[in-house]
Formats: sequence, structure tokens, C-alpha cells
Amino acid sequence: MEAYWTATVFTEREVQVLAAVSGRPVGTLELAVREVARLGGYAYYQGKRLPPGVPVMGRGLQRLEALVCGWGAALRSLPAVGVLTQA
Repeated sequence: MEAYWTATVFTEREVQVLAAVSGRPVGTLELAVREVARLGGYAYYQGKRLPPGVPVMGRGLQRLEALVCGWGAALRSLPAVGVLTQA
């Protein structure tokens, strides 16, 4: 059920980017939100009990959007780069 919520809130490409940036799978909504918070500058550590605030999540979502745009541009340019490197 958790994967459904992740897919509802985040696109498949956003989940791919979050997994690539974090270096670990992002299979639940909690993990995806945690990674967005990290992109916004939130540091998780053992004693920290406060959740990330709105400004941190906003920065994280902005950075995620930029990363997704770059990821898409890179994917679109891969066939063109492959043609150029074969010559």
C-alpha cells in the first residue's frame, strides 16, 4: 500500500532521482519525504525529534524539480551523445 502513496505524491522520475541522489532505494513515502527534506538542508541524526519545516521542504522540492529537469535533459541527450561518440 505504501508504494501507491509514493506514486501518488511523487512521479516515477522523481522517485528515481531521489534514489539516485540518496544512493539507496526510496520505496516508502516516509523515505521519499526524508530525502526531499535532506535536499532542503535538513540533517537527520539520532537525537533530532523535530520534523522538517515548510521552508526546508520548499527548498527540497525546488532542488528536486531542478534535478528532475536535469535528469530528463540527460536522458534525452543520451541517444545523441551515443551517435557522436561512435564516429
